[in-house]
Amino acid sequence: MPTQKKIIAGGLICLVLLLIVTLAPLIFIKTEPLYIVENHDEYPHNATITVTGYNGEYTEVTNYQLDPGQSASGEKPDYLLLKWSIPFVSTGDYSYYIEAENMSATYNSTPHLVNVVIFELVNESEKLNISVMESS
Repeated sequence: MPTQKKIIAGGLICLVLLLIVTLAPLIFIKTEPLYIVENHDEYPHNATITVTGYNGEYTEVTNYQLDPGQSASGEKPDYLLLKWSIPFVSTGDYSYYIEAENMSATYNSTPHLVNVVIFELVNESEKLNISVMESS
């Protein structure tokens, strides 16, 4: 009987340690948005963002009306943050697609807690351009 109690106690300790390792990043790390769209043009623009997750685990299509200097962001869903905080779980690439004023851009990235994909709408030589970068 004492051996059985030791096995159960050891299992409970392992479970508690696994929970701490999984949830600690969510508590102590500031998570970034999934993406940010910034309008650096002097004119307002409409932009549509489509985010498609690995193996269809997530899909989002959002339309924005951005005034000059305005930005908008899409937040990471809580259930995905929890999944991404689990060690040894691969998230796979996500596809980010933006369309604005007959211009478009596609970017692939593996999301995690602290990275963000940034789309900038800029006017270069009287023509709207979309630049994409990733920040961690």
